[in-house]
Amino acid sequence: QSATSMPEDWNPRVFLFAPHGGSMSNLRFNPTRPSWLHTTAYDGASLTMDLEAGGTFTPWFTREAKDAAVTTGFDISADGQLLFHSDTAGILRCTDLRMGKLTFERQLHESKIGGCSVNCSGQLLA
Repeated sequence: QSATSMPEDWNPRVFLFAPHGGSMSNLRFNPTRPSWLHTTAYDGASLTMDLEAGGTFTPWFTREAKDAAVTTGFDISADGQLLFHSDTAGILRCTDLRMGKLTFERQLHESKIGGCSVNCSGQLLA
């Protein structure tokens, strides 16, 4: 909403966290768990922050030490269970939060995939 349409008594709460050692590349709130914020960063970390648990951060994807690629694209399925992420090495991955593991990984390009997006029905991925 624009600042002019906010109620007069609206008083937003502001929090400051620094879970990453580098700039963040993506932020997405989970559509079915609104207190969960999924993040990726140039330090290679992919984390979920749970605001209801006092701002705790849990990794949802961990890179191999030999993998220097950075997550460049990220989207989440409408049911909030699948996290799609692409990187600078041309790989597209899918992490399933129900199983807590990577379920799909394909080399789709020779170099950087700048972004990925899943449609609201979950049937298409661009």
